[in-house]
Amino acid sequence: GGVKKIPKNISELSEYDLLVLNNVSSKQLNQVQMNMIRDYVADMGGGFVMIGGEKSFSAGEYAKTPIEEVLPVSMGQNISYKFKQMLLIVLIDVSSSMKGEKISLARKAAVKVVHQLRDNDMLGIILFDSKHKTLVDLGVLRNRRKQVLSRIDSIDTGKGGTNIYPALKEAYQMLKIKRGFEKIPKQIKHIILLSDGKTYGGNFDQLAGNISHASMTLSTIAIGPEADVNLLAKISKRGKGLFHHPDDISKLPKVFISDIESAISKSPFVEKPSYSNIAPNSKILKGFKKEDIPPLRGYMVTKAKPGAQVVLSSDTRKIDDPVLALWRYGLGMSVAYTSDIDGRWSSKWIGWSSFSRFWSQIIRFAMRRESERFLLDISAKRNNKGALLVVKPQSALANIGNLEAVIWNNFGMRQQVSLVRTRQGFYEAQFDTPEFGLYMVSVKGKQNDKTVNLKTAGVIISPFSLEYKKLRPNERLLKQLAAVTGGEYNPKQNDVFLTPPPEVYQPQDIWQVLLVLAMLLFVGDVAIRRLWL
Repeated sequence: GGVKKIPKNISELSEYDLLVLNNVSSKQLNQVQMNMIRDYVADMGGGFVMIGGEKSFSAGEYAKTPIEEVLPVSMGQNISYKFKQMLLIVLIDVSSSMKGEKISLARKAAVKVVHQLRDNDMLGIILFDSKHKTLVDLGVLRNRRKQVLSRIDSIDTGKGGTNIYPALKEAYQMLKIKRGFEKIPKQIKHIILLSDGKTYGGNFDQLAGNISHASMTLSTIAIGPEADVNLLAKISKRGKGLFHHPDDISKLPKVFISDIESAISKSPFVEKPSYSNIAPNSKILKGFKKEDIPPLRGYMVTKAKPGAQVVLSSDTRKIDDPVLALWRYGLGMSVAYTSDIDGRWSSKWIGWSSFSRFWSQIIRFAMRRESERFLLDISAKRNNKGALLVVKPQSALANIGNLEAVIWNNFGMRQQVSLVRTRQGFYEAQFDTPEFGLYMVSVKGKQNDKTVNLKTAGVIISPFSLEYKKLRPNERLLKQLAAVTGGEYNPKQNDVFLTPPPEVYQPQDIWQVLLVLAMLLFVGDVAIRRLWL
C-alpha cells in the first residue's frame, strides 16, 4: 500500500524533504519514478534512505538502475561466473488450469533458460500435475541443447490437479547426489518452482529447510490469482531463494532469467549472527559506541562505492560488508541500510532502547537542507521563444556565483539552464515549454567552490499566448451601446443608484376585446337593418 503513495511526478515529490524505501522491489517502481528519485536527490537536494530486506538491493533487482546510481553501495558480483557451475532444476506446473497462455509462456521461459546457461552448466526439468515426471534428466548441456529444446517444445497440460511436494522432493534428491566438475571450485545448486494453483499437502517447511541446509536455494513463482501465494512465499523464504508473483504473466520469461542471474551472482544476503563495527567520529551516529549496537541476524550483500562513508560494517564474510553507508549525491544525501527493520534480521533491535534515537539521527542527517539565508522570488512568463525564467533575490547573494536552474515538467522532461544577471537584482534564462502547466524549478549556485541548493519552487506556464494578456476593453463599442440605449459610459458608483429608472413600455394583446366589440357591432347592424327595412 505504501508504494502506491510514492509521488507520480517531480512536483509532488519536491514537497518532501526525505524519501525512504523500506524493503521495496524495483518492480514496484517504473522507470519514470526511478529517474525522478535520482533527479530529486541530485538537483533538488532531497534526502534518500534505502532499507534492506529480501525485496531490496540486489534481490530487488536494483543493479544498473538509477536507484543504484544514487546509492553509496553497488550490487556487483563478488565471484566471477566463470569459476562457478550452475546446477538448475526447473519444476513446471502442467495441471489443467495452466492451459493456454500460461503453459505457452512457461515453454518460452524454459527456452530462455536453456539459452542463458553455458555448456558446463547442468539443467533438469520436472513436470507435475497430480503426478510428476522427469522431462529432462539433470545433466551437462554441452551436447544436448537441441534435444532439451525439442522436449521443451512438447510440454503441454494434463488433466490432473496440483501436487507440488513429490516433484519438489524429487528435485532435492537429484541435486543432492549430483557432483560437479573438480575443475570448477564452486557449484550453485538452485531450484525454480512454477505453479498457478493450490496444492495437496506435504511437509514443505521441513523439505525447504533440507534444501537450504544442503547449500541449495529454492525460488518460487506464483502466477494467476489462484496460486498458493502464502505457501510459495513461505517455502522460498525457508529455501533461501526469492519469491516472484508477477502482476503481468507476460513477464514470466524475464522473471526466470532475473532469478537465475540472482542465483548466479553472489548470495544476495547473509543470514548469520553478526556484530557491527562502527566508524569513529561519525556525525550520523554521534553518541553511539560499538558496544551500544545490538547484533544482527542478516543483511543484504553490497559493496561500498569509492567516496562513500561506511558507518556500520560487518566482517561475517571476512571482508567489511556495509551495513550503514552514506554519501552526498549531487546536492542531496543518500543513505543505505542493508539490514531490515521488520524483525527477520533485526529482532534484537526492535526492543532496543535506543532504536528510535538511532533512526531519528539518520533521518535528520539525510533530510534536505535548503539555505534559509537566500530568499528568492521565482517566476516564469511565456514569450515567443518559449518561456523566460526570472529569479529575483530579496537580498544580495553574498559569495554566490554560477547560478543555474534545473527545470522539470510533470512528464519528467528535464532542462538545465544558466541564469544571467540582466539588470539590477534580476537573473534570467530562456527555456523551452513543450507543455503548459506546472513546472518545478530548482536554483543552485557555487559558494566557496561548493554547489549549494538555494531554492526549489513551482511556476505555472499559461496555455494562452501573450497576445491574450494584452487585450484592452473595447471602449468605442461600449460608448456606442451606452448612447444607443440612453445610458452613460463608465458612470461613477453613486450615479448608478441615483439615476431615475427609465419609463418602461410593455405591449399587451387586445384582440379579444376588439373581437367582442366587432361581434356586438355586427349583431346591432343586423338588428337595425331589419327594423328599418
